[in-house]
Amino acid sequence: GHRAQHLFAGLMDDEVWTVRYAAANALRSFGQPGEKMLRAMAASDVSRSQRTASLILAEGPAT
Repeated sequence: GHRAQHLFAGLMDDEVWTVRYAAANALRSFGQPGEKMLRAMAASDVSRSQRTASLILAEGPAT
């Protein structure tokens, strides 16, 4: 799981929006650890991954 989380975290800066969105949702599916990574990204410098993480977190809890 840990390696997969880092793989998805790396994809969060991809140029393609759908790739970033899918990676963020995949991270979220890991539960607490993935949510923690998303929160860290959302609080980081403004970047594609920061904006994507913020958007995913704004969608509310994982279903």
